[in-house]
Amino acid sequence: MKTTDRPVRQLARGIQPGQPQVYLLHFSRPLHHARHYVGFVEYDLEQRIEHHLAGRGARLVAAVAAAGIDVQLARVWPGATRTFERRLKRWHGSAQFCPLCDPAAAERAILKTPLDSGTRI
Repeated sequence: MKTTDRPVRQLARGIQPGQPQVYLLHFSRPLHHARHYVGFVEYDLEQRIEHHLAGRGARLVAAVAAAGIDVQLARVWPGATRTFERRLKRWHGSAQFCPLCDPAAAERAILKTPLDSGTRI
């Protein structure tokens, strides 16, 4: 599995290791129903993404890797909490937060969803 267009190092640059963050991975084509993966990391985002790409992360990402689907780091929420990650996962609408699926998503400053009205992204 490889990243395309938006390499991990480029997107993870400027994010301090040790700072918790939530991240969104975008798959170049769906695997069954899944087109995205939302994750949380407390320390080193770049290392965590590399673990995913090597098949040592979430089962979904490992299955995507096995299927030969390209993965891109689409978005990062620096300073976000595990609670925020869980809210995003429960929302089941990752595409609306993905700037690769919806270019307007990159410009949204505030989530207007039941996740947490007023949560900055």
